[in-house]
Amino acid sequence: MSAKKAATTHDREKRSIARLAKGLGKDTPISAITPAVMAQYRDDRLEEISAYSVRQELALLSDLFNIEKMEQELPVENPVKAIKRPPAPKGRKRFLSIKEGHRLIEECAKSRNQKLHPFILTLLQTGMRTDEAAKLRWKQVDLDNRSLSLQDTK
Repeated sequence: MSAKKAATTHDREKRSIARLAKGLGKDTPISAITPAVMAQYRDDRLEEISAYSVRQELALLSDLFNIEKMEQELPVENPVKAIKRPPAPKGRKRFLSIKEGHRLIEECAKSRNQKLHPFILTLLQTGMRTDEAAKLRWKQVDLDNRSLSLQDTK
């Protein structure tokens, strides 16, 4: 894990580490994490979550093993490298239809939360991610030129 990663990534990795610790056993010695143990972990997790999420957990654990091997001279091979990872799911793009977009805007305008409607309009007009829009500050908004300045984007 790196503190230089986005906060959302950092939070996801912390949750993944907690799940890995629970699934593998918090007190399990690192030398006991074999490819067979990892294969069983993979199969168990595939019954609970998507292949994409399992791939992320396995990638994180593999990275941790690689870092420990390089920096701490860990005398154990990376067991994640020895197992087959679930196939990556096909990507998908889903766009709102015009009818769905109008309905979304109408429903947001009815919301008790008066900030929801302009927030959703901003997202729809700019294509910004929700976390980018949530971090937006007035100094980044140029109303005269109808533009936004974003520093941290994917």
